[in-house]
Amino acid sequence: MESTKNSILIDQFEEIVGLLKNRKFKKAIKQVLPIHVKACEEDKLKVVNQTSCYLLQAYYALGDYRKAFYYGNDLLESLDDKQVSSDSKSCFYISMLYYELEEYAKGEYYMRKILEMEEVMEDPNLYIQVKLNLSQFCINLDKYAEAKSFMDDVKRKIDGLGSPAEIFTYYYHEIICRVYIKTGEYELANRHLVISRSMRIYQDVESEQLIHQMTECLYYEALGKDKLLIEGMLKGYQQALRFDNIGYKHDFLKTIYQHRNKIIDVKERLEYIEEYIFMMDEFHSIKRDNYKTGLASQIEKYKLHSEVNIDHLTGLKNRACFEKYVNQLSDYKNITCVVYDIDDFKGINDIYGHQVGDEVLTKVANISQDYFGDIGLVARYGGDEFIILIKDEGMDIGEIKANAQQMINSVQRFKHTDVDRVVSISIGMANSRDYEIEDISELVYQADMNLYEAKRLGKNQMVIKNYGEVY
Repeated sequence: MESTKNSILIDQFEEIVGLLKNRKFKKAIKQVLPIHVKACEEDKLKVVNQTSCYLLQAYYALGDYRKAFYYGNDLLESLDDKQVSSDSKSCFYISMLYYELEEYAKGEYYMRKILEMEEVMEDPNLYIQVKLNLSQFCINLDKYAEAKSFMDDVKRKIDGLGSPAEIFTYYYHEIICRVYIKTGEYELANRHLVISRSMRIYQDVESEQLIHQMTECLYYEALGKDKLLIEGMLKGYQQALRFDNIGYKHDFLKTIYQHRNKIIDVKERLEYIEEYIFMMDEFHSIKRDNYKTGLASQIEKYKLHSEVNIDHLTGLKNRACFEKYVNQLSDYKNITCVVYDIDDFKGINDIYGHQVGDEVLTKVANISQDYFGDIGLVARYGGDEFIILIKDEGMDIGEIKANAQQMINSVQRFKHTDVDRVVSISIGMANSRDYEIEDISELVYQADMNLYEAKRLGKNQMVIKNYGEVY
């Protein structure tokens, strides 16, 4: 049985790797997340780390650095604590995240870890890729001699391959050009700029022109050619926007910001400054929220998976999450189920439109969370129907009823500017002490029947039938 599970998992991982290679990142995320969540639940560290690596890779490629760092930090903890052996992909994407966040020393550290791995010596393409990136880190750390040494290694390796991938040769000329710019060897720098610009990959792959555009900007900046620098910065930034490349968008914006006073149009200058400050605020918040303070535990991560557990409209847990929670329960004693919906909600949608309907749903969800979020699981069950499950440990049924009644009153007080009618809810409640149940679904059914009774009696009220009470 276990071997069958492992075989299925291997097949799933092979499919995910294929999606990542074909740049189908969103589809890869959709396939990885359920496996990751299950592995977190079962505390299967090896699978958790493998899926974290896939998610890190996909979110990094999509430019979602917040989520990429979210999963990357778990890998950091595992790698640093030696809970799992280092692997090149984990170290590579963690390193590149640090590059985007301008933490070059940390990025260099994890890129160097890859050089210690046997697989690097066996894979010349990986070796070249790592050395190219190490050169970039060294340039940013002002270690130009070391950067040049790495580029000499890259050149020897490329020459030894016979027919290397053109992308490596292209990147070699671009990065060695940057080294020469930093060391003031402008004639050599220009020679490599001319070579890379003449290559077929530059002509055919527009997105690859971004690296060349940035190198040219560095060249013009070093030579003091302000007009060409400004033209290059603005052109590069527009290209980065078109290809949705967050890293280069940041690089060009940073250069624009540094030379902002050279932009003649004041309005345009202010727009770029505002955009740069916004992006830096976002980057700093990523570092603050994810790196410095650490991440939530694996259990919290399970709760926070919006793709799996959260209803995107209301922010409440969704039905799938509710059912997972129910399936984990082993004791059905002292449980209260509250089922409720919005009275005449179809009429609100039909008369005032779905946008207004969504706003009403969200408001009711927020009120529900206010009264029951700390004591039970609140979920959107479907449409305008909501459900709450409360384990009554240390809580009197009277308190639950009081909260439910206050929820009814709060919804009734809510006034939407576009709705000229009172918004109200009807509630059905059932407690497991009043029924002989073998499954939570039976308790949900009883609460649902009480909701129907509340509707029959005129709506905007609560029914707990076994207590003989109507509110």
